[in-house]
Amino acid sequence: MDHVLNFAFTAHHLYFDWVRRVGQDEMKARQAAMPPDAKAVLDVMRDIANGSKHAILNRDLDKIVVRRFEQDRIQDWHDYFFAPPGVVTFGMPEDPHDYVASVRDLAPTVLAYLRWVIEGPPHPAPETQRQALLSFKQQSPKP
Repeated sequence: MDHVLNFAFTAHHLYFDWVRRVGQDEMKARQAAMPPDAKAVLDVMRDIANGSKHAILNRDLDKIVVRRFEQDRIQDWHDYFFAPPGVVTFGMPEDPHDYVASVRDLAPTVLAYLRWVIEGPPHPAPETQRQALLSFKQQSPKP
């Protein structure tokens, strides 16, 4: 579980703090140009980092995208040995469905977004990750 939280802390601080404070103008421009679904995935990292660091979220409650975070999802013996830690349920802008993924499954998408913001081309633009996000979409809309 420590790896999950460390990943969330690092992703959050690279995207929200480091780029804003010491990033080059090109990085800041790419950060501002991120599509809403990409920003929502990075907001998941923010919510996990802030929620685990402060135990509760008391600022910007209207910006929280994480609806549920399960440190361990153990329902049977198989899960005990193979289930990924850090399963998160989150929402996307303008979408009534929940998205459910482990942080391990979200990591390649988060890293792709960070590479694009920090390094720029030739890394693929955030729109190329949209298909990966759709694989986490739940079939029925949230209540």
